[in-house]
Amino acid sequence: MEKLYKMFTAHSPNPDTVKMRFNHCFSQNISIATLIKAKDNVMPAFEHTHDEYEFVIPLTPIPFLINEGAVYFGEIGRVYPVQSGRKHGVKYDLSDVSHHNIVICKEFLDSIRQDKGIENVEFNYDFRITKFLKIYIEAFFEEYNKGEKCDMHKIKHLSSLICVEIIDEGLNPAIDTRKEKAGYQKGLHTIAEFLNENYQENITIAYLAQMCGFTPNYFSKCFQKLFGDRPQVYLTKLRISKAKQLLEQSGETVESVAEQCGFQKANSFTSSFKSVTGMTPTQYRMQNN
Repeated sequence: MEKLYKMFTAHSPNPDTVKMRFNHCFSQNISIATLIKAKDNVMPAFEHTHDEYEFVIPLTPIPFLINEGAVYFGEIGRVYPVQSGRKHGVKYDLSDVSHHNIVICKEFLDSIRQDKGIENVEFNYDFRITKFLKIYIEAFFEEYNKGEKCDMHKIKHLSSLICVEIIDEGLNPAIDTRKEKAGYQKGLHTIAEFLNENYQENITIAYLAQMCGFTPNYFSKCFQKLFGDRPQVYLTKLRISKAKQLLEQSGETVESVAEQCGFQKANSFTSSFKSVTGMTPTQYRMQNN
């Protein structure tokens, strides 16, 4: 029971007080929690460490992930590993996002690594999610959700398959994610970094497209393909995320928060904020103070 509790608590900074809604299934050696995408389901800012291995698989774009002090953007289609003992978390509160969070018992994963002769290699870089890993995760949930009819032999076997697939892809020496990405992807990552640092400015799609040397239409299509949202939607979510932080942690007026987060008018800020969160900035502040 102690091992199961350790794996469960690795999903959240403090499961006794932080209330996030997620679907959860587990075996003796692996625990998977899938955060439910909803505007009122908030993943709080946090940093923590634990002994288990952890793998984050974004189902929506997830900005502001932290791993050993580095802040990065979680892309759909990638797996972001957390090596045992490393400090990690989320820099700001996030809502309306979703991801699979896989926590694996260190001894179990290490034993598989040892059997494959790669126990001295660490999970240092993100890697692509394979179709087989998707299938194994889906099958794991499906079998677990059978309740009393669940076949524990299948669950045990699927646990091993998930771990082997993660090891084969995440520790594959032939795959080096440090190599240069395609030119257009490099440019779009630069744009995302630019937005993260300059969200408060009056930014147009035409200006961003010009930075990449693309037409606005082609730029928007490429951006959405890589990050899952159109540039303007991504920028709005980013601004709202910053606004929520200011509303919770400062006494600034709504008008001042709107201006600091890049909204030209307070009423457009209120409209966008309510569209994303389901409440006005004032209601949000009252609920979170």
